[in-house]
Amino acid sequence: HCGPGTFRSRAPGFRGIAAAMGDAWETLRSAVKAESWATVVDALLGGLQLGGPFDLLPLLNGALGEVIRREEEADALRARRHRASGRSAFSRLQEPWEPHEAGASAASPSDPGEDAGGARRWRRTLRAVLTADGAAALLHELLARFSAQEFVWEAERLNQRMLDQRMSHEQKAVAIADLKWEHGQQLVVPHYGFTADQRGLKEAEVIIDGFSKSHKEIRKLNGKLNKQIIDLFPNLR
Repeated sequence: HCGPGTFRSRAPGFRGIAAAMGDAWETLRSAVKAESWATVVDALLGGLQLGGPFDLLPLLNGALGEVIRREEEADALRARRHRASGRSAFSRLQEPWEPHEAGASAASPSDPGEDAGGARRWRRTLRAVLTADGAAALLHELLARFSAQEFVWEAERLNQRMLDQRMSHEQKAVAIADLKWEHGQQLVVPHYGFTADQRGLKEAEVIIDGFSKSHKEIRKLNGKLNKQIIDLFPNLR
């Protein structure tokens, strides 16, 4: 039997637990905002009572998969709304009903569309988890491609063509960009989740530029990569 003061006497304990949880979340929020990832990991390990950092991997893997899935759904919804906004109500009524538009069950694994969706989500996942180490690896791959004998030989041929006085500086720059794309960039950026087109290249460049602002190694690699290209084309000047 519980006396009238039983729950009142326990209330401070619950408030203490709530306060402690609030403090823990505030610590986690502050650490995320400050990008103090060591503190984030420690807070999660303590809060979830996990034995070691690797025990966080199932959580991170599952959470990342859910984030990508929700982003895919949001993108699809925006695309449908965009298409619908450009059509009349009458024309929309004339279109066949598409079950997946209304949140019907996903296609079977044997469906080629599902395979394409899985590949797309995987590329998106790779981009999402690209760290400074990943950006450095990407730049190292590009540097290896642009230092290879095949590229150097093609660059020498292009550099000779630049002696043509009718070739403008802009045309020379475009020719160099095309050579870099054909012999290096289009082969490398897909390894890191970016599409093998100019949009994918631009996305990779934006991310690398972002890392360059706060990571000395990325700035150094970027500079080395640019120097390698500039030195191969003295006739660009």
